Amino acid sequence: MDDNEDLNLDGDEIQSQIGKKLRAMYDSVLSEPIPDRLVELLIQLDDIQGSETRDRSKQQ
Repeated sequence: MDDNEDLNLDGDEIQSQIGKKLRAMYDSVLSEPIPDRLVELLIQLDDIQGSETRDRSKQQ
């Protein structure tokens, strides 16, 4: 038996296998919790953007 026989997949089959593996990988990443430090940074960013918006509205 030739070792290359297992590798004789057509392009559609290869893309399908890649897609399945990528979906499985990304699904597992999506189920992970957001790190606390990232949540803290997002809150700080929201606070900064909110204060900038309030400052602009006071100037008008």
